Amino acid sequence: MSEEFRNNTKEEQPYEERNVSHEQSDGSSSLRRFIDFPRVNCLNESTHDGCKKILKPVDKQLTPEPYLSSQQDDAELLLHIPFTESVTIESISIHSHSTGQNNTFAPRIVKLFLDRENFGFETARELLPAATLELSPPREGFVSSIIDYPLSPAGRFQNVSLISLFFVSNASYNAESRTQLSFVGFNGKGTHAKREAPEWAVYEAFAHLE
Repeated sequence: MSEEFRNNTKEEQPYEERNVSHEQSDGSSSLRRFIDFPRVNCLNESTHDGCKKILKPVDKQLTPEPYLSSQQDDAELLLHIPFTESVTIESISIHSHSTGQNNTFAPRIVKLFLDRENFGFETARELLPAATLELSPPREGFVSSIIDYPLSPAGRFQNVSLISLFFVSNASYNAESRTQLSFVGFNGKGTHAKREAPEWAVYEAFAHLE
């Protein structure tokens, strides 16, 4: 069994609250400028392209709208976020204002997958993730802070071209409730290495030339 799979058990994830800031003390910063927005997509979203609208600038990350919501009576979301160049992801921020009104709740468990193209819920349920995070529920009074979830082991999140977020459940623990979130962001560094096309895309390109 590979090292990646052996070390993939879910552990309690530490997190820290910080004031809204463009750059962290260690030199890392928001990776939003590296997101390939035209190719961002989400399965089971209630509004088309709602997923792109929650990848907000840092100064908008605490705004309650726009938001991403799952379809009615289904808590799962599968969000695919490609980058224009390979990046090192040091932490992820996920924010929600939902507290249960209208059977809508903040996400609770999210699984992270790296550099896998075009897969759906059935595959996501079977794959071993690069990491599994248990998110802190929304709390009143933290209107000027955001929660960062450090990603570990750090080496696993280097040279990332695409990250997929599988929101498995929400704070209600009810699979027939809706999941809603208002912000997803990443902190880290760019590598200046352009994203390489996956093997299937290269194969198809050659096939068209023949």
